[in-house]
Amino acid sequence: MERAKREANAIINPEALFDLQVKRIHEYKRQLLNILYVIVRYNRIRENPEQDWTPCVVMFAGKAASAYKMAKKINADPLIGDRLKVGFIPNYGMSALRNRW
Repeated sequence: MERAKREANAIINPEALFDLQVKRIHEYKRQLLNILYVIVRYNRIRENPEQDWTPCVVMFAGKAASAYKMAKKINADPLIGDRLKVGFIPNYGMSALRNRW
């Protein structure tokens, strides 16, 4: 958790449900479905912020992607708060995931 704060200025709830996908970024159905899941969850939280949402951290690791700007916007939304965090670890970053990311 300290590394996430230091390198990405991200505060992550250690009690959150973690969803990680690590692979080369392509237009595979699995990756698109995972991104759509994040968008749907985000919209549902925005529509019902008072609901008891399980905090969720979604992380992607892979070769070059342009989605990082959207992740920053999602992570900075005060209405969403700690209920949904999205991160992208560039160039796979497997050692970062293994070392308590």
